[in-house]
Amino acid sequence: MRMNSKSILAASTIALGSALLFTGCTLKSVRAYGECSGKQAGGGECKAGMEVIWEGDGGGKRSIYNSLLSSLSVLPDAATFELDTSGSTIPYPATGNAILRVKNVATGAISASQTFSWVRTGTVIRVADPNAVNAWIYANVGNGDALSYDLLPFHSAYGNGPQVIAGQAKQEGITKASYYLEFEGRDCVNHPSPHLCMEM
Repeated sequence: MRMNSKSILAASTIALGSALLFTGCTLKSVRAYGECSGKQAGGGECKAGMEVIWEGDGGGKRSIYNSLLSSLSVLPDAATFELDTSGSTIPYPATGNAILRVKNVATGAISASQTFSWVRTGTVIRVADPNAVNAWIYANVGNGDALSYDLLPFHSAYGNGPQVIAGQAKQEGITKASYYLEFEGRDCVNHPSPHLCMEM
């Protein structure tokens, strides 16, 4: 079925940021993204997340475990990471689930994945049990050099008119990467039945 700008909207953004994890050893790159797509009245499906990548110093990608074994405090501490949704006009749910994945950037292989719960306090989203997340990371880091944190798609009941999906991936309160996108929320008014709108 053919779709036009009256029957579908899609919005996505990716912002990249990077910071030194500690001088002369490992570079941490952070990617954050947010996306919404609406195919019916009353909002649409949205998703957001972040990814952290560790790189070796001149020797290519290295295992987090092997390169950072002597500095375990450098491994990602779930309690220090948060997604601040300040600047968004779309409503985020109060709770949800996220999939965490340990990856190897060079091969693209995912060595481990697990679903964890998250909670939102005000505008800030954090994992519900950071200790459980940390235990899982330490147990499954293997040959991975990247950790992704992806919120499972959620319905957001934004209305008609200009909308914004925005977020800042923060570690210890410091913004490492962000996303910001303006888009137009629209009712699917060109169809005789809302069911057609939902199916497109």
